[in-house]
Amino acid sequence: MAWVKKNLFILIAGVVSLGLLGFAIFFVKGKMDRDAEITATLDESAGKFKDLIQRKNHPGSEKVDNIKTAKEELAKVKSFMDELREYIKGPEISTNMNNQQFRALLDTSLTQLRRAADEANVTLPVTNYWFSFANYKTTVDFKGDGPGLAAQLEDIKSIMAILNNSRVHSLVAFRRAPVSETEYNSTPDYLGDKNVITNDWAVKTPYEITFQGFSSELARVMEGLANAKECFVVKSLGVAQAPEEKKAMPPPMMMPPMGPMGGMGGDYSRYGPRYNMPRPQLVAPPPKMPALSAQTKTILDENKLRFTLAVDSIRLKPKK
Repeated sequence: MAWVKKNLFILIAGVVSLGLLGFAIFFVKGKMDRDAEITATLDESAGKFKDLIQRKNHPGSEKVDNIKTAKEELAKVKSFMDELREYIKGPEISTNMNNQQFRALLDTSLTQLRRAADEANVTLPVTNYWFSFANYKTTVDFKGDGPGLAAQLEDIKSIMAILNNSRVHSLVAFRRAPVSETEYNSTPDYLGDKNVITNDWAVKTPYEITFQGFSSELARVMEGLANAKECFVVKSLGVAQAPEEKKAMPPPMMMPPMGPMGGMGGDYSRYGPRYNMPRPQLVAPPPKMPALSAQTKTILDENKLRFTLAVDSIRLKPKK
């Protein structure tokens, strides 16, 4: 007992250490058992996957005809695509367009886009705006990108028609995904982090449109995209306060013309010539406007907004 009293702290520490050691052994044992179960499940799944990969295609049996079932499923897919093609009617794009034909198409289409925006009172970023085709101002060889660029040009024409019909205030920027590696991803006209994605059935092309207007104009744009013959999918919408426009300085005020001096029809005072100045006229005070309600003030004080739409165009491939 004397030894226990002298070494009580050491004895307590030893008991606690033994308890912690037992708990650690139990915890590790449980984790090892769980790891063994997971490993066994993974090995079983890997074996099934390997069997599926190495299994040979089988036409079926007398009760199950796999070939007939596959043909029926393929016919259903083709029928669905035909119905979808009738629903999504995009413009026909020529697949054998040469450089000269696309050059003429590009120049004509851009001229029509500028004229349509001017008729709809939609302000463009610059007078001679190129709608993301600024790199092709003097290009004569499009290196086989003509059909892809023509498809994007048709999408831009459709989207701009929606903006013009919605009477937005101004177009700030129009950006698109590059057609191929020959286009420069670093220029502001391109979406450097987006690509054109294609498969056996369709082509998806991302666009980014930034315009300014009010909430009612945004509603008309969204309705136009939803009701378009082409398939446009709005991926995201960004809203920010539009920057204030710089107002033009008023012209300097002009002094009223002086009357003729003496000797030329005027008269002289004893201190020099006296000019005939018009007498000031009394002006009635403007009528007092009635006080506006809080709701009316809110409507009148609505500020112009800047909207950024991320839109994907889904275009079906030509039917073979």
